[in-house]
Amino acid sequence: MNELSQQSNNQSLIPVHVQLEYQNLTDADIQHVIDEQITEKHCTSLNLSGNQITHKGVTMLANILKNNKVKYLLRLNYTVY
Repeated sequence: MNELSQQSNNQSLIPVHVQLEYQNLTDADIQHVIDEQITEKHCTSLNLSGNQITHKGVTMLANILKNNKVKYLLRLNYTVY
């Protein structure tokens, strides 16, 4: 394995925790969260507690996470409206 591949593998093992609680996020913000935090930063823990996300936003998150091989901790306390 070359050095670049090894560094990439090591970086994927580092947990990335993203705290976005009580940011007044809505369903309209979820695609941005998916693109920036899940796809780009490969976060392993995502806290969306206290936002204004409905079943539509939760469905978007569920669809992206079910196809992802990384295990996630997703917090949605006091979120779904």
